[in-house]
Amino acid sequence: MDLNATAAAVKAAQTDWAKTSIQARAEALRRVGERLVSQADQLAEVVQRETHKCATDAWFADVTANHDLFTWWADNGPALLTGRRSKLSSVKYPGKQGE
Repeated sequence: MDLNATAAAVKAAQTDWAKTSIQARAEALRRVGERLVSQADQLAEVVQRETHKCATDAWFADVTANHDLFTWWADNGPALLTGRRSKLSSVKYPGKQGE
Protein backbone atom coordinates (compact mmCIF):
# COMPACT_ATOMS: atom_id res chain seq x y z
CA MET A 1 0.00 0.00 0.00
CA ASP A 2 1.31 3.40 -0.98
CA LEU A 3 0.54 5.57 2.05
CA ASN A 4 1.15 8.85 0.24
CA ALA A 5 -1.22 7.90 -2.58
CA THR A 6 -3.82 6.76 -0.07
CA ALA A 7 -3.54 10.00 1.91
CA ALA A 8 -3.87 12.03 -1.30
CA ALA A 9 -6.97 10.06 -2.33
CA VAL A 10 -8.53 10.56 1.10
CA LYS A 11 -7.81 14.30 0.99
CA ALA A 12 -9.35 14.59 -2.49
CA ALA A 13 -12.42 12.63 -1.42
CA GLN A 14 -12.85 14.83 1.67
CA THR A 15 -12.56 17.97 -0.47
CA ASP A 16 -15.29 16.67 -2.80
CA TRP A 17 -17.44 15.63 0.18
CA ALA A 18 -17.09 19.13 1.69
CA LYS A 19 -18.50 20.60 -1.56
CA THR A 20 -21.50 18.26 -1.42
CA SER A 21 -24.76 19.70 -0.12
CA ILE A 22 -25.99 18.56 3.27
CA GLN A 23 -29.09 17.02 1.67
CA ALA A 24 -26.93 15.06 -0.80
CA ARG A 25 -24.77 13.85 2.08
CA ALA A 26 -27.89 12.71 3.92
CA GLU A 27 -29.04 10.76 0.86
CA ALA A 28 -25.58 9.16 0.57
CA LEU A 29 -25.83 8.05 4.22
CA ARG A 30 -29.31 6.69 3.57
CA ARG A 31 -27.96 4.65 0.63
CA VAL A 32 -25.21 3.22 2.84
CA GLY A 33 -27.87 2.16 5.36
CA GLU A 34 -29.91 0.56 2.58
CA ARG A 35 -26.84 -1.33 1.34
CA LEU A 36 -26.24 -2.59 4.87
CA VAL A 37 -29.76 -3.99 4.93
CA SER A 38 -29.49 -5.48 1.43
CA GLN A 39 -26.30 -7.31 2.44
CA ALA A 40 -27.19 -7.88 6.09
CA ASP A 41 -26.89 -11.67 6.02
CA GLN A 42 -23.39 -11.55 4.53
CA LEU A 43 -22.33 -8.77 6.89
CA ALA A 44 -23.57 -10.67 9.93
CA GLU A 45 -21.68 -13.77 8.77
CA VAL A 46 -18.44 -11.78 8.40
CA VAL A 47 -18.91 -10.23 11.85
CA GLN A 48 -19.52 -13.68 13.36
CA ARG A 49 -16.48 -15.17 11.65
CA GLU A 50 -14.11 -12.32 12.52
CA THR A 51 -15.30 -11.55 16.06
CA HIS A 52 -16.67 -14.93 17.17
CA LYS A 53 -19.93 -13.27 18.15
CA CYS A 54 -23.10 -15.30 18.06
CA ALA A 55 -25.56 -14.53 15.25
CA THR A 56 -27.84 -12.50 17.52
CA ASP A 57 -24.99 -10.28 18.72
CA ALA A 58 -23.71 -9.80 15.17
CA TRP A 59 -27.16 -8.74 14.00
CA PHE A 60 -28.10 -6.44 16.86
CA ALA A 61 -24.71 -5.02 17.84
CA ASP A 62 -23.38 -4.50 14.34
CA VAL A 63 -25.88 -4.77 11.49
CA THR A 64 -28.96 -3.23 13.12
CA ALA A 65 -27.02 -0.66 15.12
CA ASN A 66 -25.14 0.62 12.08
CA HIS A 67 -28.29 0.72 9.96
CA ASP A 68 -29.96 2.76 12.71
CA LEU A 69 -26.95 5.09 12.86
CA PHE A 70 -26.95 5.83 9.13
CA THR A 71 -30.72 6.23 9.08
CA TRP A 72 -30.70 8.57 12.08
CA TRP A 73 -28.07 10.84 10.53
CA ALA A 74 -29.82 10.78 7.15
CA ASP A 75 -33.09 11.81 8.83
CA ASN A 76 -31.73 14.27 11.41
CA GLY A 77 -28.36 15.44 10.13
CA PRO A 78 -29.60 18.11 7.71
CA ALA A 79 -31.64 19.89 10.40
CA LEU A 80 -28.75 19.70 12.86
CA LEU A 81 -26.10 20.92 10.44
CA THR A 82 -27.80 23.39 8.14
CA GLY A 83 -26.70 26.96 8.69
CA ARG A 84 -23.96 26.16 11.17
CA ARG A 85 -20.25 26.61 11.00
CA SER A 86 -18.05 24.62 13.30
CA LYS A 87 -15.39 26.17 15.46
CA LEU A 88 -12.17 24.60 14.29
CA SER A 89 -8.69 25.07 15.66
CA SER A 90 -6.26 25.91 12.87
CA VAL A 91 -3.62 24.06 14.89
CA LYS A 92 -5.62 20.83 15.19
CA TYR A 93 -7.22 21.07 11.72
CA PRO A 94 -4.77 22.82 9.40
CA GLY A 95 -6.32 23.81 6.11
CA LYS A 96 -9.92 23.43 7.37
CA GLN A 97 -12.33 26.32 7.44
CA GLY A 98 -14.70 27.20 10.23
CA GLU A 99 -15.42 30.09 12.54
